[in-house]
Formats: sequence, structure tokens, C-alpha cells
Amino acid sequence: MKPPIVILGNGTPWLRLGRIHLTAGQCGLITGPTGTGKTSVLRALAGLPGHGGHVMAVDGGIAVPMGTAYPVALVPQVPDVPLRSGPIEAAVEAAIVAGHRIPSRSVAESPVRVADALREVGLEGAVGRRIETLSMGERHRLAIAAALAADPAVLLLDEPFALLDSNGGQMLRSVIRGRPAMGRILLISEHPPDRMTGLPAVHLRMPAPDTGTAPSSPMRTG
Repeated sequence: MKPPIVILGNGTPWLRLGRIHLTAGQCGLITGPTGTGKTSVLRALAGLPGHGGHVMAVDGGIAVPMGTAYPVALVPQVPDVPLRSGPIEAAVEAAIVAGHRIPSRSVAESPVRVADALREVGLEGAVGRRIETLSMGERHRLAIAAALAADPAVLLLDEPFALLDSNGGQMLRSVIRGRPAMGRILLISEHPPDRMTGLPAVHLRMPAPDTGTAPSSPMRTG
């Protein structure tokens, strides 16, 4: 199933989820206990099935301008890269080529994008290493690098701090600050919201399972 994307012509990109409405340059944060559907919501926005094999219906969607090469990318909590073996650069380049729906100069410029993305996540020193030699934390950095290199209009991150050490956490905080500054939209799910302390984000708390309580009104962190 394709992502729930509405083409806007020359309009401004936006993401809507319940009471959250994000436009270019904004970041959103979803928090809630385990089992509240945070992962399923992100997967639904990316047009991917949830744990039950079906795409969950969500009150929201994504809109991007016509001609957007890569509308949306999801980085799951468990590291996922396009290739299971081979040099790490090949995995990032494969993500660029696979993700772009419309041929563009960005694909032709992929070597520069690969180098920049690896540098952004602190893996520039790992160039030439094979994917199968990476730790789980390094694989997660690689998955983030693959998404950054493709430069989606909307970037979805599912509990991105979970597998990162303190250095990786600082790297990710830099990414979370930098991408909105480039006019991109970020939506992040986190179990403990304290990992996002100090970062500007519109916050939506998911209700506990089976309480029947509506999600809380959005508030800003940072």
C-alpha cells in the first residue's frame, strides 16, 4: 500500500496526526506507554503494515508538493538497511536509489550525499567497513544515515534513542535540530519523553491501552 500522501501542487508540505499539525521546519513527538500504538501510527503514515499485517487507519496524513522526489521515510526502532551485507556506503546509496520516486539530480549526486550522511551520524570513520561487522548501535546510525541521504520531506523516527549510546544520542539530537532547519518535517515516537528535553517539538501523548481516553492536547517541549 502506498503512503497516505496528498499531492499539493506548489503548496507547503504538512503532516497531520490527530491534534498535531506540522508544517515545513517543525518537529512532532508522540509519547505513551508500551502498547499504545506509537509504532503502528508511524508505519501507517509511511504506508506500511503494522504488527497484524494491516495498515492501521489513522486520523491524519501527509501532503507534499508535486515533484517531491522522496516524500516520506521511516527509520524503525530495530535497525533496517536496504542491504544485509557489503560496504556501508553501498547500503546508503541503495536507499537513495530505492527511495526516490522521481528521477532527480539528487540520485546522480549520491556519492556526495552518502559521505555527508555518514558524517552527520558520526560514521565517516567507518567508510569501507562491511555492514555485517557493525554493532546494533552502529547499524541504527547507518539506518538513520540512509534516510538522511535520501532527504525525505517527512522523516519518521521510531524510538530512535533506544539503541544509541551517549555519543549517538548527541548525534541524534543534532540531527533533530538540523533537519527542521532545512525545512523538513520530523515526527518522533519515544517512550520516555525526557530524551527529547530541550528540543523544540509539538508533543502528543497517546492514551494508555483500553482506557478510552482521548490523546492529550498537543504541547511544546523544549
